[in-house]
Amino acid sequence: GEYVVFVDADDRMSPLYLGSLYYAAVEADADISCCNYRFDFENGMKMIYPCRVGGVLTHDDAMRKLIDDWCIQGFLWNKMFRRKLFLEHDILFPTMCFEDMIINNQLFFYANRVAAVKKALYYYRQRRTSALNTMNAQKINDFFRAMLMIRGMLEERGEYKKYERNFRTVCFKTRNCICYYIIQMHIREHSS
Repeated sequence: GEYVVFVDADDRMSPLYLGSLYYAAVEADADISCCNYRFDFENGMKMIYPCRVGGVLTHDDAMRKLIDDWCIQGFLWNKMFRRKLFLEHDILFPTMCFEDMIINNQLFFYANRVAAVKKALYYYRQRRTSALNTMNAQKINDFFRAMLMIRGMLEERGEYKKYERNFRTVCFKTRNCICYYIIQMHIREHSS
């Protein structure tokens, strides 16, 4: 097909997920479309991600929002990608955790524009055994490695200065997340 999506096997999607993303992409002639998402917790609680973006974003606006990791996050599962982005730019998945952060930055770098749907159409199951809830030293190293790979990609393409403020923002957020994950790891180890 012309477009591809990536979904986690245990997540759910609205019946409108594929059609809405496809229509948004085709209508805007966008290489990527994305939608908002909802967290479904094991206790039955549901929470829609609070930051929503809608409409058609230019290449630069989309890159800034992705690198900031706020209104557009580095997950693959709430996006639809024009297949030719992978083929024309030889984009391959690295074998590590948080590979979606790297792949998204590569794909967004080559995208002409991004169509964003404000509705929460993807339902991410937040489980105790999910990747972020089972952080370990290797995953933390992969998190840092992903950040270094993104910076390296931007520098290699002469775009780092353009997105430096955005990259510093996500580094600040990443540092805080890593500290939280390390504290959680220690709590798990000492409560056993």
